[in-house]
Amino acid sequence: MKKLLKILGIALAVFFVIGIIGSIGEHPGDKTQEKAGETQQTAEQKEEFTKEDALKKIQEYKITVDLPDIPIGTSILEAYEIGGKIPAIKNLGWFTEETGEGGKYIVGYKQIISDYLPQEPRWEVTKDTIKALNGKAGTITPEFGPKEKEAQGTEFEKEVYEACKELFKKYTDEVFEKYETPTSEQLDEAEEKALRETAEKFGITPEEVGEIYLRLDASKYQ
Repeated sequence: MKKLLKILGIALAVFFVIGIIGSIGEHPGDKTQEKAGETQQTAEQKEEFTKEDALKKIQEYKITVDLPDIPIGTSILEAYEIGGKIPAIKNLGWFTEETGEGGKYIVGYKQIISDYLPQEPRWEVTKDTIKALNGKAGTITPEFGPKEKEAQGTEFEKEVYEACKELFKKYTDEVFEKYETPTSEQLDEAEEKALRETAEKFGITPEEVGEIYLRLDASKYQ
């Protein structure tokens, strides 16, 4: 019996020593680091933010301001579906662009109003942020900027811009008050009237008024 116990003791000792030797070539932190790396990789995969995610984030965002015929709480996607029913508006659809930075995209929507005024709101979108990049996006989501600046131009151009802006609003509002779904011809007539009256006031052509208006309006958000 003592001999048997002695043999078992020696066998256990040898097994223990082999275990120690086997662990020498393997750093205690190797497996821990490997597991940590796998965990981090899995987390990064879960946190990956795609173009589809960016588009969905904008489309599902709920509007927080009152817009014509679009109540607070309407999603941006629904807002464009509502606007698309107006004959004067030509919808060209959504787009998403890469920025060169992982997880950051440009999301926008293209449409033309009355065959004259292009509208293209653009947002910079990440997993955690939304940033309005131009005036149209700022109108829809003012909480995301950009902050409107003073129009950049000569004093004469600024006077033309402000006069035309007031007339645009006046005659366009009149059309929407008169017609529930105005046609492109009706809105065209309102815009042409604003351009013509502004041109007569300042002694320039309607085409020059239109160029000044679009250029100065864009400069407020650059």
